[in-house]
Amino acid sequence: KTSSASALPAGLATCIVTDLKGCIITDTVTIAQPSAIIINNDNITICPGGVATLNASASGSVGPYTYYWGTHYSIPAMQLQFHL
Repeated sequence: KTSSASALPAGLATCIVTDLKGCIITDTVTIAQPSAIIINNDNITICPGGVATLNASASGSVGPYTYYWGTHYSIPAMQLQFHL
């Protein structure tokens, strides 16, 4: 038989298995912390009324990634022109 664990935090995790006769075996594994998310972007200046293309890409941690485009989560999506 097999058993599994999920959503464990980073650090040490120990598995202890006991059979019907009371024999015990243990094993410890190290769960690594994913790397931080890194955002690569183009810093540009947009004049009032102007149009610009915004590009961003993410790497690190664990994908897939969700992108939000706006200023302090306040610009309605229809004011932004973007291509994903």
